[in-house]
Parts: sequence; structure tokens; C-alpha cells
Amino acid sequence: ELSSLKGEWLLVASDVAQCDEACARKLFILRNSHASQGKNVERLTRVWFILDDEPVPEKVLEAYKGTVMLRARREQLEPILVQGTPHAAEGLLGPMWIIDPNGNLILQYPDQADPLRVRKDISKLVYNSRIG
Repeated sequence: ELSSLKGEWLLVASDVAQCDEACARKLFILRNSHASQGKNVERLTRVWFILDDEPVPEKVLEAYKGTVMLRARREQLEPILVQGTPHAAEGLLGPMWIIDPNGNLILQYPDQADPLRVRKDISKLVYNSRIG
């Protein structure tokens, strides 16, 4: 249930189930950023919205265990994650997002974002936040 994620910081990616190299890179960045949060790791949840009905390859399932994988329709996600953002032209397949425990879209990163910057930004947000 998506509602079960309320109250947590969300590290979000979306892509199709076959998860090409760019998709795997996003999931890798989010997984490693999550793992590096020390005592704050429990305040964060990784979410991958899968935008089609195809099966997810077993190697992807194994590599990203612990990521909440949810099927979603583009028309449901676009108004929340894409419209009016700097990377709107990329649509749902490019960016990664950070959503706060109140459901606010806080940060958006392009798929080629520097992993160290993403990790540091997440650390600062979670460390300084009194919510979630």
C-alpha cells in the first residue's frame, strides 16, 4: 500500500520493468545513498515505480532487494513528479526524486547526477529534518 509509506523520506525512481543501464544507474545511486545514511537509514525508503506490465528481470530483483517496487500508470505519476519541474521534458524515465514525509517533492535529480552530491544532499535533508 502506497499509504504505508507516508511519514518516511522517499528516494524515488520510475522506469519500465526491463530496466536498461540508465534505470539501473538510478536504482544504484538511490540504493547506495540510502545505505550510507547511518542511523538515519530507517527514516528512508527506496521506491521504484514500474511503468509497464512487463516482468522485472530476476537480476534486477536480486540487485535491488529492499526497494519497494510498485506498478504505476504514467498519467497518475506525471502530475505529481513531473509537471512544472525543471526536468519536465525528461518525463518519468529520466529523473530521480526525493519526497519528504509530508508528501512534498523536495528535490529532483537528472539521471546523470553525481552520486556523491545526491548522497550528501540526502544526508543534509534527513539530518536537519525533524519530520519522518
